[in-house]
Amino acid sequence: KIDSSCADGYIVLFDDGDTKCCTPDRIVPDIIPSSDEIEIDTPVLALWDGWKFYPGTINTVNGKEYEIAYSDGDTGVASLEQLRVMDALPPATAISSTLVESEPEPLLDEPMQIWKDGSLWAEISESGTIWIDGSQVGGIEAGGDIYVDGSHAGKLTGSGYIWINGSQEGELDLQGRFWRSSSNVGSIIVNGDIYLHGSKWGEAQPIDASYFRSQVAAVVLAFFAQDFGFVE
Repeated sequence: KIDSSCADGYIVLFDDGDTKCCTPDRIVPDIIPSSDEIEIDTPVLALWDGWKFYPGTINTVNGKEYEIAYSDGDTGVASLEQLRVMDALPPATAISSTLVESEPEPLLDEPMQIWKDGSLWAEISESGTIWIDGSQVGGIEAGGDIYVDGSHAGKLTGSGYIWINGSQEGELDLQGRFWRSSSNVGSIIVNGDIYLHGSKWGEAQPIDASYFRSQVAAVVLAFFAQDFGFVE
């Protein structure tokens, strides 16, 4: 995430804890665009291989599918969730002021609940506060930073990667599947049902077309449900 301004642009805080001063032309916000932002010739980064994004432009629009003309001459098709718009960032002085003065963004537009074996197990508030079995245990910020008992413990990226204590421990792909050490351990399907090793574990509600809600549920499971194997 962007931490502050620097001589050449912005200081970027990476998921592994490193920081670097980057010029604006090397930074693309990890934000899923709206359909109104995408038209022919829009410059984008588009998902190509795994969770790797490559530069290109929009070639054609067909409903919810977008054909990409990649900068190396290849073409491909991507959904809106697989695009990031290459907009110019505002001047570093402006974003530095925003970092100081702005209020924290809400994480969700309405609270979420996660149920296990028919009983309420976890609750996530609009601001990202997490309760497990009725006790407040941590929180998720809108930027993806995760806190456990008041200490920074990890990061959820917009691409679905889950970082724990500085290491990438897993991810949730666009099909709702959990991956840990390259192995599929479970999934969250479109109706909110949660599966672990092929058996129903519980459910998350409300889940809608927003991939982000599934990501939030996934990171709560990764950090607080030992069954999934991310934490002991």
